[in-house]
Order: sequence, then structure tokens, then C-alpha cells
Amino acid sequence: MEERNRRFTSDEVTSIIRRALEGRGGADDVTYDDLEDIAKQSGITPARLRQAIEEQETLGDLENARAEFKKRQRQEFFNHFRSYCIVNGALILINLLTSREYFWFVWPMVGWGIGIAFHAVDVLFPSEAKIERGAKRLLRKQQMLRAKQVYDRIGAGR
Repeated sequence: MEERNRRFTSDEVTSIIRRALEGRGGADDVTYDDLEDIAKQSGITPARLRQAIEEQETLGDLENARAEFKKRQRQEFFNHFRSYCIVNGALILINLLTSREYFWFVWPMVGWGIGIAFHAVDVLFPSEAKIERGAKRLLRKQQMLRAKQVYDRIGAGR
């Protein structure tokens, strides 16, 4: 009886439903009819359900774009850092093979190292505005690519 009176947060509901779907012995995806039945039993109107689905599609795309933007930023940083290590390793080797009196390799290493430090801070601690702009830029590129693919398909069908 106590369970019936208990209240759950939206995060708990999401987690509980996800676990229940995983344990039902089939695919963990839900058909629109299943979703509509769940909504009816929860007192959600079909119009509100459609609105929520549209919001999820939009927000889901934006959340995915944000994650993709952050992933690309980290990858670019690691590529930059890898270049830094390889080039400076080569400069150290050249300096040691050609002259042991003056260690000039320090200057490009320090100069480039300052740039690497700024890049690291920018990638590890990005502002929300930067993430938002980057995600929206990725979404626009994806939309343009989809439009081009449709255009190419239509053009190829002539």
C-alpha cells in the first residue's frame, strides 16, 4: 500500500520505465501505439503527446549535436597536442644532433606550449554559448547535407 502513495521524480520515472522496457524480453523500443497507451493511462492527451514527441526530436537533435561538437573539439585538441609532441620531439633531436652548446628548441616549445595551454582551457572548459553555437552550426551542416542528398536524388531520377 505504501508504494501506491510514493511519488517519483521525472528522472526516476525515466529510469524505471527504461528498466522495465529492457526486461520485457524483446526490443527496448516502443511503438507509437504503446506510447499512446502509456500516455492515456497517465492522463496525457494525444495532442500533448504529439507536442512532446516533436520537442524530443528537436531537443534530441540539439543534445546530440552538442555532444558531437564537444567530441570534435576534444579530437581537434588531441590532434593539435600530438602534432606539438611530434614536432617538438623532432626539434629536440635536431638541436641535440647539431649543437649541444645552445638549446634553442626551448623557444618554439614554450611558444607553442602557450598556444596548447590556451587550446586546452578552451576545450576542457567551454562556455555554454560556444557549445550552443557549435551545436547549431553542426545541425545546419547536417540539414544542408540532407537537403543536398534529396536534391541529388531528385536530380538523378530525371
